[in-house]
Amino acid sequence: MVSKVVRVRAGYRLHLGFYRFYDHPYIYGSIGISVEEPYINVVVSESPDLKVICSTKLCEDIVSNVVKLLKVRDVEVVVNGFLRHNVGLGSKTRITLATYLALKTYLNLSFDMSDITKLLGRKISGVGVYSFLYGNLVVDSGLDINDKDLTLPKLVGVYEVPSNWYLIIALPEGVKGLSEFEEGPILSNVGEFPKQELLYKEYVKLITALTLRDFNTFTQSLTNIQQLTGEYFSKFQGSIFTHEVSEEVVNIMKSEGVRGIGQSSWGPTTYGFIDNYVKALSVKSAITTYFEKKGLSIRCWVTNTARLGHQLFINLKT
Repeated sequence: MVSKVVRVRAGYRLHLGFYRFYDHPYIYGSIGISVEEPYINVVVSESPDLKVICSTKLCEDIVSNVVKLLKVRDVEVVVNGFLRHNVGLGSKTRITLATYLALKTYLNLSFDMSDITKLLGRKISGVGVYSFLYGNLVVDSGLDINDKDLTLPKLVGVYEVPSNWYLIIALPEGVKGLSEFEEGPILSNVGEFPKQELLYKEYVKLITALTLRDFNTFTQSLTNIQQLTGEYFSKFQGSIFTHEVSEEVVNIMKSEGVRGIGQSSWGPTTYGFIDNYVKALSVKSAITTYFEKKGLSIRCWVTNTARLGHQLFINLKT
């Protein structure tokens, strides 16, 4: 008898900020990027009864929600890899999409975007979904407030990032950003941003520089977009960054020559770009050494932008 094992590997996403807050009729146009690390695996295999194996309760709930929608029985679903929630990596969307794809593939069914809206609900940002589907750097339209049925912003573009532009990602342990429930009231009260025209200007420069492979202009524009995004939300998070520990990481990155530094979503995950791999490893060492001396734990990765938002593997066993 032949049995099937399906595995989906998906790196997380970083939210690079908003290029639009309110410009009628659109709100919250977003920029995001898919990364190779950190990542999760979702493995689906045959089982005499339903089993969901995760290291966190939230992960179990997310998987169970997908299983319930698809009315699946007699399978084992295992989620492993790096699991942290509400830290700026988009874990809920990644786990949902990877689980959905793995189960659909196991059942020989096609991916259905209408199911995704049922699972994720109304999303202010679409870059979590699009970075999973298409990898690379993605831009969404933001929501059209006149379209009451729109549950997900539209995809505006997918842009390839040069392979020698390395990302340094830092995540202090024991610190969290806002949950979806906490951010809801904040995002529902969108207002006009006095510096919106400047934000558009930086966005155009960012995409142009990326297309022309101009590292310096790209990273400077990204820094400016992050600064402006932080200014908009500073009345809610107290500063440009959510946590003091994130500011410490940012200061180290700046001192080490990292460019395009920012906070992903509500943090505390921070990131920056560098175009030299050896130097990137040196920066990683500087960050981890600094926090070790303070008796604090931090996770740090040097990674590339993911060309693929996910990878699908199917094994047949006899």
